[in-house]
Amino acid sequence: MGYLSYGPPELDVWRSDGKPLGTITVYEEAKEPEYALRPRGGEPKPMCPVSDPKTAADTLAALVILSSYWGG
Repeated sequence: MGYLSYGPPELDVWRSDGKPLGTITVYEEAKEPEYALRPRGGEPKPMCPVSDPKTAADTLAALVILSSYWGG
């Protein structure tokens, strides 16, 4: 019989033009769990503590908006 294992939650983020922006994960190795953005092919970049979901949502919205200007 097999077994299941679970990793931290992930959310793939896409730009409005359909290009992938990155993946939001819950980074649990920090002192306090935090949201981290992992750009495609890059290392996770801490965003804010999991206990502050409003800041996470605001940061994510800003990143998506700015990515359209960067052409990323």
